[in-house]
Amino acid sequence: MHTSDKLVLKYPASWHGDMWREALPSGNGTVGVAVLGSIKQETVIINHNRLWHWGRKDELPDVGYKLKETRALMDENRFLEASWNLTNALREHGYGTTLEAPMPLADLKITMPCETGFKNYLRELAVDTGEITVAWQDENNEYKRQVFVSRADDIIVCRIRAIHEVKADIELDVHRDERNQVPERFRETAGTKRYEVDSKDGFICYGITHEDGTDCGVVLKVIAGDIRKSGNCLKAESGGDILILAKVFVQGCFNESCAEIRKVLDAIDMDYDTLLERHVNIHRPKNCKKKKRG
Repeated sequence: MHTSDKLVLKYPASWHGDMWREALPSGNGTVGVAVLGSIKQETVIINHNRLWHWGRKDELPDVGYKLKETRALMDENRFLEASWNLTNALREHGYGTTLEAPMPLADLKITMPCETGFKNYLRELAVDTGEITVAWQDENNEYKRQVFVSRADDIIVCRIRAIHEVKADIELDVHRDERNQVPERFRETAGTKRYEVDSKDGFICYGITHEDGTDCGVVLKVIAGDIRKSGNCLKAESGGDILILAKVFVQGCFNESCAEIRKVLDAIDMDYDTLLERHVNIHRPKNCKKKKRG
């Protein structure tokens, strides 16, 4: 792969206050993730293209009678007044249509040991594959986290690997901003959070209720040598890799969607590299077409 097909950063988003705009994005056209790239506590923001909120659409009132007045204002060079004339008339009629805003679905939190200083940090997005890699070294180990959103299987895939033993606490939670607070506009929806943790089979089921009354959420499966429950997180340990598979649901029912997706994730019997290859076979041709059009 040419270096021009990679976006390479040598610092985590935390160096810019963990602002979401500093994250590296990946997606399959429907589900998207944004990876902040922190070492000790990684945040992967998860979203879906059908999740919007706070929108309002009113019937447009007839304010055509204001057109003559607006033209007269323009003839008098009163352009500022003219520009607001129709808008103010709409407000007088109670018209309050507002654009919808993207609604973050969840934050995937991955907490890992970080007792000493680190070096050789790297955070990169391979545009050709849609894969995000975060890598670093500490005194005794070398780590790498890789994430992509599969076009072939419509799941989020994350691999955590190390030369020696790897440990990670894995959790799903409501989205928080760079001050680690739930955004005010999202607090009411965040208060509907539902959560189930199953350490026996390695599942976390997370859901919230959308403003339209339907449920949306994420079902996550952890595959590792040892998995234990601790509060709302799964503590995973492995002598090799930790694999995380996650699938998003929208406009559904929490219990039914979680049960259905658990079956889907249980049926996946492929390693990270196989899942990536299946995804790249679809992603790469689409990316090449975009380059040619550009």
